[in-house]
Amino acid sequence: MNPLTKSAEHRRCSRKVYAGCRGPDGCVVWVIDGNGERKRLNPRRALRNHSPTGFEWGYGGSGPAQLALAILAEHLGDDHAALRLYQDFKDTGRQLVAVQRGNRQLPRSTVGTTTGQSAPR
Repeated sequence: MNPLTKSAEHRRCSRKVYAGCRGPDGCVVWVIDGNGERKRLNPRRALRNHSPTGFEWGYGGSGPAQLALAILAEHLGDDHAALRLYQDFKDTGRQLVAVQRGNRQLPRSTVGTTTGQSAPR
């Protein structure tokens, strides 16, 4: 599809990013849409509770697993697919390479590329 003819909704969704920061209360991750509106990423502990203390990144443990699950559940809008894919997504080490390098943002397009799964429109 020609990018000039894509709908405004599609352009807004495709510019979504996941942004994280580490503070005194631990790691916080925000979903920022194409309009700049942000909301906290839901940890989705009802799907699987790896980390009651919250998100983390930079290693292969429970905090990064919770973060990978939450990102995929939000990105895909499909809990079953998120549960099937999140460990591989976490294990690739790619989901938060930007965070480890100080950028602290993960574009939605990177999530789709890493998992091979497109987000719903």
